[in-house]
Amino acid sequence: MSRTIRRVSWWSVVACVMVAWPAAAQLRTSPKVDTRPQVEEVQPQIAFDKAQAVAALDKGNASITGVACSYHDGYVYLADNTQVMLFPATPYLDEWVRLRKKDQRNRVVTMSDDAYATRVETETDAKGNFRFQEMQPGRYYLFMQFAFNQAMSRDVYAGTSNTGYGAVNHYQRQDYTVARNDEMIKDVEIKPGDTTVKTALTRGGRLAAKLLPCK
Repeated sequence: MSRTIRRVSWWSVVACVMVAWPAAAQLRTSPKVDTRPQVEEVQPQIAFDKAQAVAALDKGNASITGVACSYHDGYVYLADNTQVMLFPATPYLDEWVRLRKKDQRNRVVTMSDDAYATRVETETDAKGNFRFQEMQPGRYYLFMQFAFNQAMSRDVYAGTSNTGYGAVNHYQRQDYTVARNDEMIKDVEIKPGDTTVKTALTRGGRLAAKLLPCK
């Protein structure tokens, strides 16, 4: 019996291999787009007068005393052992405070190095009390960042049991904390002849903060 020999061209072999071998899936990529809001840094447009600010912090005979606290969920939190800064109320600081109190989403209001360096600072005691001594008549801004953890509790579902009266849901008390970072700014004025000016640095509380600050 004779055999028929079939000759197959190498192009046919390549074609068969390509059909038998599945094509690799194509991976299409694109540059990652940062969708996070871009934070804009802004500063007052008014030039900072360092000589004016330094002169405003010359020593005098008056004092500024006060207490600092935050109100959350009907409770008072005393700002204990927290830094309080005092800045002279120059036109530069007036604009900085105005900008700072605006909506700050997607932007941060900063201060020049010279303006930040021209300040007086102190620290509150365990009950939130503070004092600035040897001040002269004039307007000042008190500034504080009060960071603390607020203790909270809530009822958490723990399961259901069946009794003769039907299904009963059970809850257990769970403790947790909420991180707070309250910013406080207060405009204070020492008038000629004043020896002591009393004030309060507060956040929240509304009417209670005005009538009975930090009580």
